[in-house]
Amino acid sequence: MIDPVRCPQGLYVFLRGGVSRLRLVLVIIFVLVALGVAFLSYSRDLTGEDYLKDFVLQQLEESLGRKIDVHRVKFVIFPRIRVELSQVTIHDPNSNQVVLTAKRVDLVLRLLPLLRRQVVGKRLLIEEPTLTLRRNESGHWNVLDSLNKQGATDQRTMDMMARVFMIRQATLVNGTVTVIDAARPDGVRSVRLEHVEAGLLIRADRGLAELHVSAAHPAEEGWSALSLDGVVRRAPSPPSLSGEEGGGAVAVFQFDGHIDAADLKIRDVVDFLGPRPIP
Repeated sequence: MIDPVRCPQGLYVFLRGGVSRLRLVLVIIFVLVALGVAFLSYSRDLTGEDYLKDFVLQQLEESLGRKIDVHRVKFVIFPRIRVELSQVTIHDPNSNQVVLTAKRVDLVLRLLPLLRRQVVGKRLLIEEPTLTLRRNESGHWNVLDSLNKQGATDQRTMDMMARVFMIRQATLVNGTVTVIDAARPDGVRSVRLEHVEAGLLIRADRGLAELHVSAAHPAEEGWSALSLDGVVRRAPSPPSLSGEEGGGAVAVFQFDGHIDAADLKIRDVVDFLGPRPIP
């Protein structure tokens, strides 16, 4: 704290004036954001059009490259700016098939991108999601865009991953995951995981993310429990045939950690991973 007795009068007045102007700017920014959010929140009553819902859906659809249906959108200002989505449905690209549904999605927003009319999350909470991972006959998964002939990942996928990793913390509560693999020559395989709990903490300063996942697999003989703990980091690019480092290969992510299983049903694992008929 500055002592007005020891500090020269001119410098003291200048410093106090600078602090006052900074406070004024912060108050103006906060008032503008509050007014904008209030207008969006009451847009249906004021104009007959739901600008809030349209604005949030447009931003999310552009970020993910997928069609999204939402029953209700709610903005909350205090104690932090966040958007709450209820009854969310996300579709596969250019398809009516559903890849994800969720009872509620809570996204804490970053202030500066919001002032630029961009929805960028900082913390994400997904309650009771149902995720369907599907691989078609040609070997492409619905959660990733297809690969081009050179094997490089589509730019849209990389842009989406970049936006996802701007989120510093993500939590998934009581989810269900179904994996369907139609690329196997001996028939379609599927596996279902329930009571899925997951947590992802991005540590950008260390270049990694801490990942914790637990799930249960139902079977006729009883339930199997699975858990995964470790870190995810970007894997080094393999050398090319020409000997140049990287060689234009796509950088991928690698997982370092451990997987625990209890009461695992080996026959169910073999049925999904191995050849049929099961020996």
